[in-house]
Order: sequence, then C-alpha cells, then structure tokens
Amino acid sequence: VLKSKKKYKKAVEIARKFGSSKIEIENLIYLEFKELFKNRNYKEAAEWGLENKISKSEVDIVAEKAFINLIKEQRYQEALSFFERFDLHPERVFDNAVNAFNRCFKKRLYLLSAMYGKKFKLSEKRTLTAAALETINSIEENNLDKIIRLEKEFNIFSDNGFSLIDNTTREILAENFVKNLINKNFEEGKENLVISFLEELELLNKKITYEPLLEMLNSIYYSAAIYHNSCLKKGDVSRAKHIIEFFELLGDEVPYNVKTMVINGAIDYHNELLKKLNYNEAKKVKDNYNIQFSKLGENVGIVGASSIVFDNIFDLESSNIAGHYIIKKKISRT
Repeated sequence: VLKSKKKYKKAVEIARKFGSSKIEIENLIYLEFKELFKNRNYKEAAEWGLENKISKSEVDIVAEKAFINLIKEQRYQEALSFFERFDLHPERVFDNAVNAFNRCFKKRLYLLSAMYGKKFKLSEKRTLTAAALETINSIEENNLDKIIRLEKEFNIFSDNGFSLIDNTTREILAENFVKNLINKNFEEGKENLVISFLEELELLNKKITYEPLLEMLNSIYYSAAIYHNSCLKKGDVSRAKHIIEFFELLGDEVPYNVKTMVINGAIDYHNELLKKLNYNEAKKVKDNYNIQFSKLGENVGIVGASSIVFDNIFDLESSNIAGHYIIKKKISRT
C-alpha cells in the first residue's frame, strides 16, 4: 500500500522492522531516491542517497544540483559545508562557486568569500584580500582568537600572503594591527595579552623580507621598546626585562633605533636611581642589562657621529658612573 502511494521512506522503515529481504529494501531505498530527485528535492535526495549508500556517481548528480540551489538561495555557508560533506568535484560547480565568491565579497561576507577562494583555488590576490578584510573586522571587534584562526588558515602575515593583499587593504591592516592590537594593549598594561597573542600568531618567529610586512614588524618592536621604557620609568624592572626577553629587543633582527631607545631608557633609569641614592636598585638595573660604564671624552656618547651596532649582551668597562656612557663592545663605523 505504501509503495503504491509512493511513500517509500516509510515503506523502508517497515521493511527493515519486519526483516524484508535486502533486495526489496534496496529497491525501496532507490525508489525514494528517484522520487525525491523527480520532485527536485535535491538536497534531501543527496542526503538520503549518502545515508543509504547509493552509488556516489548518482548521489553526486543530485548533490551538485543541491549545491547550485543553495547558492541561488544565498545560503553560502550551508552550500560550502554541503560541498565539503559530499566531496564534490570543484570543476563541475566551478562557475557557481565563483558566483558565490563574488557575491560574498560584494556583501562584505569576507570570511566566506576567502573560504570559497581557497576551496576552489580562485584568485590568490582576491582571496588574500578577503581574508585580510575579515582580519581588519576582527581587529575592530578585538577578536584575537579569530585573527589567529584566520592566520593559520590563510597565512596572511607571511611574505607571500602579505604581498598578495590589495595595497590599500594591506596598509589599513598593518596600521590597525599595530594601533589596536599592540599599542592599545600596551597602553592598558596588558603586555601578557600581547605576548600570548603574538606567540599564537608566530609572527616574530617568521623570516620576513617583504618590506611592508617588515615595516609593520619593526613598528611592533618600536612599540615594545616604548612600553619597556615606560615600565622602567615606573620602576617596574621585572616587567621591562620580560618585554626585552620576549621581543629580543637587543637581538640582531631588531632595528638599530629600537636598540638605542632601549639602552637609553635603561641608562636614564639607572641615572635617576643614582640621583636618589638608590644604589641597590641601580645595581639591579646594571646587572639586568649587563651594562657597565666608562668615562670618556666630551665628544663621545651613546649615539655619536658614528652608528653603533648592538650585540645581545652589552659589555662595558666600569669606571666613573658620573661620566659619559658608551657601548664599547661590538662598535663599528658606517
């Protein structure tokens, strides 16, 4: 009776319950699949076919139609999930995927646009630009976890990724990144948040040569140096040391002006302590930075006419602490 009324799904349930033959059950399953397809219930037909192990070639036909319908209905996230679930052939729905990519980008659904771009291997430039725009939105929302996920998925902050981003978008991304993620959190005393975020992002561990990205990285070092010096001015030596160690502010990768700023900050703080006759704390600063002093002629100072190349450890001779200061080890003229 159910079969005559084309209620095959219910018939399958009853047949299984009462132990009908495998052939009869498979026949009913296939009839339900064909009926759904005939009525253009493509999504339901594909799910029924997948669930009941109908041949992949036949399931693919209805699944592709279901994918196309989902795009037409602007159900872009569902369409992408459907595509992945049924492991469809990209080339057979490629034009529809391009359509979804463009629509998502136009509607400012940048994450979806980037996901379509990556999944269907569309324009790298537009895909990375979409991912960068989504990152900018995430910065404005202060959604650090999402920024990290985006980086792991699209490798935005790499020489190749950063170079593919549209110029205007790249500039906005770099500016917002430093201003809202680094500077703002430093100003609020949230250096641990900055450190844990950068650790997850693995930005400082990358070998960067692309100039715009290198400039952004140097801006981060500069901000860290400013924060380091502000910590010293407040007498928070341990926090300042933590910043130096994490950012390796005296390392080879850090710009000369940043190293100079850090050393000047340490020496200024050391001098203030001496003025207050706080010799114990002054000694701690001296030991922490491994800074030693020597009295030199009037024309010599920490930043003279020559450029100074800093090493990770500063080794200076100790003499009259009221004199001028200079880094004696690893000095070269440019």
